[in-house]
Amino acid sequence: MKPKDTARPSLTTLSWVLTNFLGWFFGIVLLLSFSISFDAIGLEGYQFFMGLSMGLGVGWMQWRALKSHVSARWLLFNTLGMTIPFLMIDLLHLFLSVEHQTLHLALAVALGGILAGLGQYSLIRYRSSNAWLWIPGSMISWVGAALTVLALDYTSVLFQNNWLRFASNLTLILAGGVVLGWISIGFLRKIWNSSTS
Repeated sequence: MKPKDTARPSLTTLSWVLTNFLGWFFGIVLLLSFSISFDAIGLEGYQFFMGLSMGLGVGWMQWRALKSHVSARWLLFNTLGMTIPFLMIDLLHLFLSVEHQTLHLALAVALGGILAGLGQYSLIRYRSSNAWLWIPGSMISWVGAALTVLALDYTSVLFQNNWLRFASNLTLILAGGVVLGWISIGFLRKIWNSSTS
């Protein structure tokens, strides 16, 4: 189904980066809320709500920025795409006793980016011959954001002062959304600049 508005979205780099930053921040708030809630009822060590929270937060803000051009399925595809791989990790842990590792989380993010991109591609494929770029673009954007956060593992080596370590950790956590927006806007521009509408 085509969106109501077939014109190119008027996105600037700053507005899109801010959109993704706010979505990332919202996702962190959801993640903390889910974590506290699940811990309270004895469900500890699960990862699916990480993908659910970040997918929902970012997807919601991206859809708000693009809603005159894409349907709400943009949000749905982003949420499902990011949740499914993390749910798979939980099932492997639950039934096959596979331990959670950083590599597994990175792979889950990469797969989530691909799945989300595939779904969202279905909403924009008629617009541009370059619409397929959103599939690798989504994956690269999400992996870039995840690698930014995973850099937290090295702050203890770089900073001995607790306050500096806290500030660097907080910066890296929040910077994930900036990286996500900065990478993905380049792909969006390539797609809409070759719009067939």
